[in-house]
Amino acid sequence: MMALLGGAWAVSSKFLGDIWIKLAAVAAIVIGALFIMARLKQAGRDAERADTLASAANKQREMLNANAAGPRTSSDVDNRLRSGTF
Repeated sequence: MMALLGGAWAVSSKFLGDIWIKLAAVAAIVIGALFIMARLKQAGRDAERADTLASAANKQREMLNANAAGPRTSSDVDNRLRSGTF
């Protein structure tokens, strides 16, 4: 009787051991996939932030150039309006 139980225990422990190993492997794969997805999402956010900052810098540069090329005094504005070059 004990030999039978010992054999059953050995079979069940091997079976459960195999299941835990497979479960650990699946968990590692899932965690790895989640990590990769999180990194890709962060990379997308970083790319969007870089695009937004570049666009804002270009707009700021355009505004500074327009201000530098603009009329300095109100008489300059009047002269440019009269000449039609405003």
